[in-house]
Amino acid sequence: IKLWATMDKYFPARRLMDGSWEDALQACLRRMEDVLDAREYGQALEAMAVHLDDSHVGTGSRALGWNERTHGIGVQLARIGGRIYVAGVTDPALEGSGVLRVGDEILSIDGEDVAARLARLAGTVAASTTAGRWRTAMFEMTLAPADATVRLVLAGVDGKERSVTLQPGPLENTLPLRHALPVVSVEDGVAYVDLDRLQPGEVDAMFATIEGSRALILDMRGYPHGTGRA
Repeated sequence: IKLWATMDKYFPARRLMDGSWEDALQACLRRMEDVLDAREYGQALEAMAVHLDDSHVGTGSRALGWNERTHGIGVQLARIGGRIYVAGVTDPALEGSGVLRVGDEILSIDGEDVAARLARLAGTVAASTTAGRWRTAMFEMTLAPADATVRLVLAGVDGKERSVTLQPGPLENTLPLRHALPVVSVEDGVAYVDLDRLQPGEVDAMFATIEGSRALILDMRGYPHGTGRA
């Protein structure tokens, strides 16, 4: 009730939701009648929050396994034509080993068809866009508890199927840099600022650097570091 009332009164994007927030409450209450434990309670709230259609909304608890979200299998995935492919290998231990190759299609994970797994996870994700929902669901597919092993069935570019078993590694808090360009630069009177890397303490110097420019590009292809107020 607290979740519903807060979003009913203060959520600025209610008019942009695909469905009714009132209907989401009723569906949640009906589901709550059959809840038996903390995990099912969390899943009921998770399903309700999905209706908000906002990528900043997330539901987490120990019962939902959020304390186990510390390791992953070290791959980047891409969804092309409804199929899931290895788009990159981020685990240094895997990179160059040949165990996983860019272009490999993932057919199943731990015995579960990958399309079914993706659809199941997408149903628990609140997202502002369809692309955002698939992106988050694909990331969720790469997570695993620290002591787990993950079995993938793959189809290589030659069409041959093979099975690999991976040991998840710790998740890195930092992402690889998109490029090696300076965070702030001016070229031919056009200023460029990479908000994915600009820090709050660098904002004043940034304005001094770009002063007098005839145009400004603010690169938002990432997540800013609290620089908005500055």
